[in-house]
Amino acid sequence: MQIVSAFTDIGRGHWTTNPYGVPVPSYLPRSTDVYIERFERMTTLDNSIIAFVDADLIDKLPVRDNVQYHPIEPVWNSPQYARILNEIERIHNSIPWIERFGKDPVPERWNSKYVFVNWLKTAFILESLYELYLNTKEPIAWLDFGYFRESPRKSFIDFTIPKDKELVFFSNGKTIQEIENASVHEAIMSGEVFFQGCHIVGTHIGFRILQNIILGCIDKMLKMDLVDDDQTLLLMAYRELKPMIQVEENSSSDWFGVFTQ
Repeated sequence: MQIVSAFTDIGRGHWTTNPYGVPVPSYLPRSTDVYIERFERMTTLDNSIIAFVDADLIDKLPVRDNVQYHPIEPVWNSPQYARILNEIERIHNSIPWIERFGKDPVPERWNSKYVFVNWLKTAFILESLYELYLNTKEPIAWLDFGYFRESPRKSFIDFTIPKDKELVFFSNGKTIQEIENASVHEAIMSGEVFFQGCHIVGTHIGFRILQNIILGCIDKMLKMDLVDDDQTLLLMAYRELKPMIQVEENSSSDWFGVFTQ
């Protein structure tokens, strides 16, 4: 299984309050050095790893035969995606949004770059496919390297995609019935998580289709003057791609255990 990830510094080490003076919970701020340590843990795997990284961070990361580094800026700054960031910022700075969420310290309510980089996960995979960084005959996984809070217990991680499916989503301790009954609007308003965004597994075909659907879901959310992290985008995408998605129920308390144990 091939891994794609991304590492950009959004200033998380300096988070103390949201823009309206509400303290950020102590578990949210993390220094760049913490993220470098977690990235290094991911690179101890024998899997092939494609990483999109801030240009000024590449020299600080380990050199390994199985890891390819590519600058994040060409994807991040492309007109298609720069427009999305501008829209997220517009909504975050709007009076109705501030009145509704100004007292909420979680970053999806106020940090536009946090939302933006989470929305680009499938974009990084698509870029990897366009540039032929990935082998289309092997499964592909998006992994959030920040969840490597400890060293992986395996030297190689893998996940089998059922033959009649193209994607594997991991539910946040939710049953299929709970996912089917979920309201997207309520999930945004409450912050309830139905799918874990830190890991997605699929074929190259599955990710090509998913990226198109994700872009459509982003447009729908922005037209409603709403933003949320990628977990809600996955809920929206699931509604459109159910026949091709295998849902694996995963622990809500150990999101990465499915890969690291």
